[in-house]
Amino acid sequence: MWWLSVVAASHAQSVEITVTDPLVTSIVLTCADGRYELPVRNGVAGMEKTPSQCQVSMYRTSGVVNQPGKWTCTLDRCSQTEVDHRPVTDGPGRINVILTTPQPPGASLEITCASGYRTRTEISLNTAVFEGIPAEQCTMFFKGTVPAKFGPITAGTWSCGLSNTVAVCTKR
Repeated sequence: MWWLSVVAASHAQSVEITVTDPLVTSIVLTCADGRYELPVRNGVAGMEKTPSQCQVSMYRTSGVVNQPGKWTCTLDRCSQTEVDHRPVTDGPGRINVILTTPQPPGASLEITCASGYRTRTEISLNTAVFEGIPAEQCTMFFKGTVPAKFGPITAGTWSCGLSNTVAVCTKR
């Protein structure tokens, strides 16, 4: 957020503010006579009313948050903060799942594949590791918690979390 000071001349009919940062999406004017939120369109924000002396706050797009978990956002990007988990290594037929949202005690994950292969594993320190998974269409189910599933899931390391009853996973 940036802070500026703007004074409208008493003879002006409107206020127009040119915004040079293309990531700024809106401006908020905090004035003696009220608070005004102005969208920025094509680098310009404006309003017909002549406000009193105002403080200008600019809001800009910083990044994207696309799954549950803890995030750190800077002016340029958002990144997920790593959760505490067991060490994992990738390998053929191995699926590592690092959970980014808390699970209740006793929760587990299950993998079911198109051939009928099925296996379940416990969650330990936000981590579940599956070995010997066939290279075919597989789906992962959350057990002992909300009824959620994610698929297709393949060998590799995944970050997964729950957003209400939806499993949201991304391959690392």
